[in-house]
Order: sequence, then C-alpha cells, then structure tokens
Amino acid sequence: MVGRLHTEYADNDTVVAFHLYFRNTWLDGMFPVALWNQYGTDSQMRTNNYVESWHARFNRIVHGAHPNLYMFTAHIKREECTVSTTLAQLHCGCAPSKRRAKYDAVDRRLKQAHDEYVRGDIDTQLLLRCIRHVMHVSLGPDRLSLGNRQVLNSMWTEHLYQQPMLI
Repeated sequence: MVGRLHTEYADNDTVVAFHLYFRNTWLDGMFPVALWNQYGTDSQMRTNNYVESWHARFNRIVHGAHPNLYMFTAHIKREECTVSTTLAQLHCGCAPSKRRAKYDAVDRRLKQAHDEYVRGDIDTQLLLRCIRHVMHVSLGPDRLSLGNRQVLNSMWTEHLYQQPMLI
C-alpha cells in the first residue's frame, strides 16, 4: 500500500513535503507516537469527543462564543461547582452517567476486530475494512463523527508506521 502511494505521488512536491514534515515531526521527531496515537489502548477515551462535548455544552450555556468577562467568570464558577458536585458524588459511590448501549456495542466490535488483528487472525486491510463496516453500520455513513474519524486515522497511521517508509 505505501509503495503504491509512493509511486503514485512521487512527483507531487506537496505530498512529498507533507510526508517529510509528518515523518520528521510526528513519527521520528519531537513527539513520540505513544504520546499522540491512542491505537491499542484500553482507555474508553480514545478521542477528544469528551472535550468537544464539554465545549459545545459550555457554549450553549454561555449563549455565544464571546461573552464579556463578568459573564464568563460567572459561568466558569458555576461549571466548577457542577464538576465538584459530580466528583463528590462519584467519590461517595454514585454511579457515573451511563453511555448509550449503541456506543458500548461499537466499542465491543472494535475491540474484537483489534484482538483478532493482534492474534494474527486478520491482516491490516481486513482490520480496516472491519472498522469501517462497524462505524458505517452502527453510526450511519453521514454520522461518522470527527472523533471516530480520528480513531480510524490513528489506526491507519499506526499501520503506516509499522511499514518501511519509502520516501
């Protein structure tokens, strides 16, 4: 796959420059792969969806992108109270809010495909097809969120990282 891409885009200076930048900065450079690539982790927070969700909710509460300082401070204080209360409830043994069953099923299917790949039962291309199918069927073709696209991209990057670089 990488060899075919190299052949197809070898004359495209922009693609070659981007590849060199990506390789020198993210693969061999100042940021270790384990820092930014969550492929293979057991964490349920593989993406930044939680941050995006909080930010969207906070923007709805604030009623706009640029509140004045007084309003912003009041909302931040209110948010701090909410978070403190939630943490206290969790500390006392209250159960955290449940995720939708649909997302638990997606996670199980993705983990199953990953485990089959790690065992050597399926190759990389079949793994990527399985992931695409799970995301397409579970969420719908137009509902593939930014976070889920990031998961697919990080898995693809991990695959490329394991291959010999030709550029």
